[in-house]
Amino acid sequence: MFSQPVLFLLILLGVGFLAKNQSLLIAVGCLLVIKLIGLESKLLPTIGAKGINWGVTVITIAVLVPIATGEIGFKQLIDALKSSYAWIALGAGIAVALIAKNGANVVSGRSSYYNCSCFWHNSSSFVIQWCGCRTFNRGRNSVSSHANCKTI
Repeated sequence: MFSQPVLFLLILLGVGFLAKNQSLLIAVGCLLVIKLIGLESKLLPTIGAKGINWGVTVITIAVLVPIATGEIGFKQLIDALKSSYAWIALGAGIAVALIAKNGANVVSGRSSYYNCSCFWHNSSSFVIQWCGCRTFNRGRNSVSSHANCKTI
């Protein structure tokens, strides 16, 4: 009758309907159509691998629309920079962008993630080293070399 994934998606469709969540309704509807027409083996791996990046791109486009339409220009930017709140927001935005620059890879389950500004202790020589960024490969369960480390 219904496979477990289809039943799960139908439950989510019901939740989306009860919650009046249009995004959930569209997402579940699209997935159900893909499954029902038999294209799941061709489309779902691609959507799973690249969907988060596509979503971030669409959100970025939506945020930049006021700039493209001329609603926000250099005058508004200069006026905004006169406020201390704007500088706080700008600093917070830069910090979030730096922290989240590899966030999509982590969320989407890609094979590596980054651990930055870590401390590493070399027990054989009792030296503490500071490492810029190291890549941890989940698939191989290994850590890359400490080439960027500086002795403290």
